[in-house]
Amino acid sequence: MFSYDQIIKSIRNHKTCLKPSTVCDGVGVFAFRDIQKDELIYEYLTEDDEIYLKDLNDVNSKTIDYLKSMCYYNNDEQSFTMDVPLFMFYNAYYINHSDNPNVFWDRYDHFQYAIRDIKEGEELTTYYRPNERDWLWVRLFVIYLLLNYGWEKNT
Repeated sequence: MFSYDQIIKSIRNHKTCLKPSTVCDGVGVFAFRDIQKDELIYEYLTEDDEIYLKDLNDVNSKTIDYLKSMCYYNNDEQSFTMDVPLFMFYNAYYINHSDNPNVFWDRYDHFQYAIRDIKEGEELTTYYRPNERDWLWVRLFVIYLLLNYGWEKNT
């Protein structure tokens, strides 16, 4: 779990917020304040856990589909890679793909940095490798939000 000091630091260094995306029909991450080039945006604070599908036999298919839309799913191992409990997914999960990104995602340590200055209110994007672009799951998740939460673009 996160320490008290980590929570205080997260409040003091708050950089992003979620809003309807400008690059797709889903949710996007936006700069809550100006972010300087090379500034660390998201720090990876926990270790990954492999959650195996065989251990989720009692979980309904709707939840499994949601996990597949939000986590890396290893088909060979039949496992999900998760770094926090499902209810704690954070803004970094919603950074959308762009061929001209403003965020660098270091896949070694999972930290994310600004490639250039990002203005307050600008959407953050990163480059997804071709094997990371499963748009079907993104679209299903957007439909799930619309059906269950009545997402409105005016909010």
